[in-house]
This record gives sequence, C-alpha cells and structure tokens, in this order.
Amino acid sequence: MVHRIENGGNYGWSIREGFHAFQPQRRQRPDRAGKIRPPLVEYPHAPTALRKDHGLSITGGYVYRGKALPELVGVYVYGDYETGRIWGLRARDGKLVTSGELIDATQHPLHVASFGEDPQGELLILAFDGQIHRLVPRGQ
Repeated sequence: MVHRIENGGNYGWSIREGFHAFQPQRRQRPDRAGKIRPPLVEYPHAPTALRKDHGLSITGGYVYRGKALPELVGVYVYGDYETGRIWGLRARDGKLVTSGELIDATQHPLHVASFGEDPQGELLILAFDGQIHRLVPRGQ
C-alpha cells in the first residue's frame, strides 16, 4: 500500500492493511487515534483476476521532477523489492488519479533497495546487484 503521509496522520496499523482489515478474525475496535486515512493504492501479493501486477514488499520512491521523461513529471515512482516491478501513481488533492506499472522486471528482478535523485531530478534505482540504475526513455 502507498499512503500520502501527512503530519499526525493515522494510517490504521494494526487495524487495517491497505483497504482491508488486518487479521479480520480478530475483533476490530474503533481507533481512538482518529479517523484512519486509506492508502492511495495497494497491490496484491499474488496475481488476481483484477490485477496481474503483484508484489511482495514496497520500496518507497520519489515524485519525478526531471526532464528526460516528461510524461512522468509529478508521478510518484515506487518499486517492489522482491519482484523488481516499478510502478507510478499520480495523485491530485490527496486522491488517486492514475496508477500503473512502469517496469515489469520479474524476469530479471533488481531487488530495489531504494531510490534516489541526481542533481537534475532524474530518478536513480539502487539495487542489490551492486549497480545504480537510471530511469531513461524507452530505446535508450
């Protein structure tokens, strides 16, 4: 799940996981900390009829502000450590506008450890293969 973090926000742990009850067999009590803020997006741990783009462990990323990929300006880019998939989402006023898979690296997963930015705002992908990868336009 991906949340837009706000100071003092209540994201529901350990009552909610994504849009679902965490351990639904346990009695769920209201959270006294305040209204639970739902995530912008979540994905399943295994493919479903609705979503083939599954993953196991989100690695948080950055909002893209570079120039090489103008279609990604303002998109939050994040990945999955286990599968190597990389997604992007666009939110406006705290609401999801678009979301989708940018890179399906399941055949050669990168094991994304972190993301970074170079001085020009271009995204870097730090992986456990000993390399620093860069998002570039297709065909480069």
